[in-house]
Amino acid sequence: MDNRRLGRPSAGGVCRALRTGFGLVAVSLAGLAVACSASDGSSGNGSGGSAGNGGTGASGGSAGNGGFGATDAGGGTGGLDPDASCGRFTAEAHQIPAAMLVVLDRSRSMTTNSKWPTAQQAIVQAIDNDAFDDLSLGLLAYPSGVVTGPACLLNLPVACGVSALPQVPIGPTDKNKSNSGTGSRAAIYQWLVNNNPDTGAADASPGYEALRVAINSLRQTSINGKRILIYITDGGFGCASVSARGGYTDANGCQDWEYPDSINTLLNAGRTDTTAPVDTFIVGVPGSNTNGGSSGGIDAAPYSMRLALSSYAYSGAPDYVPTDCDGRTFSQAGADPSVPCHFDMTQGNFSINELAQAISDIRGRALGCTFALPDPPVGETLDPGEVNVNITLDGSAGSVPRRSDSGDSCEADGCWDYNADGDVELLGKACSDLKGAASSQVDILVGCKTIVK
Repeated sequence: MDNRRLGRPSAGGVCRALRTGFGLVAVSLAGLAVACSASDGSSGNGSGGSAGNGGTGASGGSAGNGGFGATDAGGGTGGLDPDASCGRFTAEAHQIPAAMLVVLDRSRSMTTNSKWPTAQQAIVQAIDNDAFDDLSLGLLAYPSGVVTGPACLLNLPVACGVSALPQVPIGPTDKNKSNSGTGSRAAIYQWLVNNNPDTGAADASPGYEALRVAINSLRQTSINGKRILIYITDGGFGCASVSARGGYTDANGCQDWEYPDSINTLLNAGRTDTTAPVDTFIVGVPGSNTNGGSSGGIDAAPYSMRLALSSYAYSGAPDYVPTDCDGRTFSQAGADPSVPCHFDMTQGNFSINELAQAISDIRGRALGCTFALPDPPVGETLDPGEVNVNITLDGSAGSVPRRSDSGDSCEADGCWDYNADGDVELLGKACSDLKGAASSQVDILVGCKTIVK
């Protein structure tokens, strides 16, 4: 936790209302949604501890229609009653900075079923959304060349090469769109326009090496925020035979199919790195639903690819997978998951709009519920024990308590807590409701004792 939160506010019980700039649509900064007067007990949305619509009941004022109750001294819009003699100011806060690297499969099988042009258009459509403004973006596509093949293929060249660096370096978007001619969005657009999938005879797919390079590239990116890897593939995961890892045997007698456990170990290590962790999200497009045999004349790995990709999603970003997904661990004999942990686009749901939405959803899952505390005015400090959170969803306000138990997922009633970086993160129902709202606003109140659930 950084030193912005050390110390206590000035005497007199001063409560500062800090408004974040988050919104699924434009958020107005005009006015404050918080009453800062202890005597204003009549200004709440109800009385006697009603939880509002869907909230958790508590003593004191109502949580309103936002769905979040909080222990409260009574009154105040959103259910909070800050200390008397409150001063107030607005300070726009932002979601935490983020570097995002898209890793795109360009193996030969991506030439089929319009997968490549769909991916091209979907990536550009997604990143041109305003929600991607001010992020850092890059692109790595694989395979990018040939290497000497294994002895089982007489050492003939195979398309298992991966660039040591992203073809589009991770760089700032600012607010420049893909047609601006400058910035990372324009660079990604130009690369996609000028390049196509590999056309070699084999369908080589060095997914392990691509993920390794991507994780290292993100870890080396200087950013005080989140590192996000989006991996888009139609399955495969070969080229183990040109490594020392070993793998399942393919139709040529080569130990070429990657052991999914190797990839799970790689992704878990990237996520749990203590200095620069990387969250990896998996998108499986048509072709990534094989289970041995061959498809379209192209051999498939001898296991459920949907299960493998689902386990990769859980290893890479377990905090962001569906709570009911059942494909969290891999075994070669395992069946397809009924609810996969990854973005599975093999069930008739593959289109430009659907893939673009998946990419946007990943950004929302990774960043949509985490907020950096605004810097206090010069000469003042923020006390982490005197921070409270209100949210307004589609015009209805409610207060969100901080959780008291780090093991509480808050799925039923919503809460918030500080994350490892000292940022405010909405959890459980608070986060899912925020993402599902057409319009939203988050208010951070500083100077009043934190309400804990």
